[in-house]
Amino acid sequence: MMNVSKTVGAMVLALGMAGNALAAYPEAQPVKVLVGYTPGGTTDLVARIVAKGLSDELKQSFVVENKPGASNNIAMTEVARAKPDGYTLIVTTIASSVNATMFKKLNYDLKKDFAPVALIAKVPNVLVVNPKLPVNNVKELVEYVKKNKDKATYASSGIGSSQFLCGEQLNQDAGTQILHVPFKGSAPGLTAVMAGDVLMEFDNMPSAWPFISSGKLKALAVTSKEKSAVAPKLPTMIEEGFEDFDISSWFGVLAPAAMPKEDVALLNKAILKVVAKPEVQKQLADQGAVPQNMTPEQFSAFINEEVDRWGALITKLGVSAD
Repeated sequence: MMNVSKTVGAMVLALGMAGNALAAYPEAQPVKVLVGYTPGGTTDLVARIVAKGLSDELKQSFVVENKPGASNNIAMTEVARAKPDGYTLIVTTIASSVNATMFKKLNYDLKKDFAPVALIAKVPNVLVVNPKLPVNNVKELVEYVKKNKDKATYASSGIGSSQFLCGEQLNQDAGTQILHVPFKGSAPGLTAVMAGDVLMEFDNMPSAWPFISSGKLKALAVTSKEKSAVAPKLPTMIEEGFEDFDISSWFGVLAPAAMPKEDVALLNKAILKVVAKPEVQKQLADQGAVPQNMTPEQFSAFINEEVDRWGALITKLGVSAD
């Protein structure tokens, strides 16, 4: 005879599995949000702010996991290869658009292997020098480095970083040859500027601002098109005469390419709702971040523009991370 209990058990299991399969995203399980950098950095802080907001908004846990290494490429590779069900995401940065050209061999294709979900925020860099340097604006700095070529150096956290891009953009626009001095992070670079070992650095506002406000660094300009809410009196590089100088670090959410479009739309709507909340906007503003509002399609177009933009500069410079 048929084992009735086994049959009923199988039916219950099948129904349960079907129920899970039909569960509306993201009800089935917690969502893993990867960050390709160490804890405590700007990317990590932005990711945790948004993950907390999404957990509250969607009534499901969004858990940040740090997977640092290889200029964000370890975490990006994991997400590119993940099941496209929306339960593995990444908060990525401007580095992704740079890496597309900087690295000749990647285990993923930025334009093909990801579904852009939402641009969270942009963070301007700020140009800082040692307070003892006899310059008070970018024009005076350019004049100084042209007269003191042996002292003309800028710090960054490495080739391809936003600090590097800003330094090379200045060289291109001003006709200077300021020497790039890479460090293992932006903080050691700032320390070198404060010690007088390196002339200048373009760094993320959150990292540099404590030293600016304490008088340990002198700020000359911000690199975004708009003024910074953190330092509204600082001019932009555009106001300083560099009309095309608009460079900001950015932070956005990507998912595996085949994530269902309706779930991408749901997540986009939830992220935009989170970053529109006054308390979240304040948290982001405290990091020097400016909240953004883009559809997935707009974010996709933005990424493509960034890849083309930085690809052209990197190709012109002839630099490579391989």
